[in-house]
Amino acid sequence: MSRRIVLYALITLALAAVPAVALAAGVLHDDGTLVVKKASGTVTLSAQGTFFARVNGTVRIRDLDVTDDSSPQFGRGSCVGRVKDVSDQTGDPVGSVLFCRGKDVRVLMQNGSFKLKINGTGLSLSAVGQGRGVLEGDDTTVGTYSLNDGPDKPLPLLPTSFLLQANKPSGE
Repeated sequence: MSRRIVLYALITLALAAVPAVALAAGVLHDDGTLVVKKASGTVTLSAQGTFFARVNGTVRIRDLDVTDDSSPQFGRGSCVGRVKDVSDQTGDPVGSVLFCRGKDVRVLMQNGSFKLKINGTGLSLSAVGQGRGVLEGDDTTVGTYSLNDGPDKPLPLLPTSFLLQANKPSGE
């Protein structure tokens, strides 16, 4: 029980620190944001930036730059079995691919280049960076999303592409 409390505390601190660190580094000016809340479905994101996600389902991450200091960090005990490196099964020599399936899967990647696919229920995701992706809800629990500081909207039931980028103020 105490390990779970410590994990929740660390994740909460990490989520609170992401915008502050990004602002201090001056990257928010050009970066977009994506927030998905309490959704069921699939989120695919190919980006450079930071994300934190939680889901009952599957997570697949391709770390596109294994030489940088960023790598996906999975919450302890959240994967059934263990996190699997499936790089050799992809046929793509670029980066490493990690796969995790379970309940309450939590994953964090800071300041990295990645391709992410999350599928399941209870899906929550916060991302800051630049890139593109696809959102697709299922009809069980649609949930909401907010893109690039826009208003909350229901997760679309059909695959919907998006760009993760800063909104430019009028007149720029």
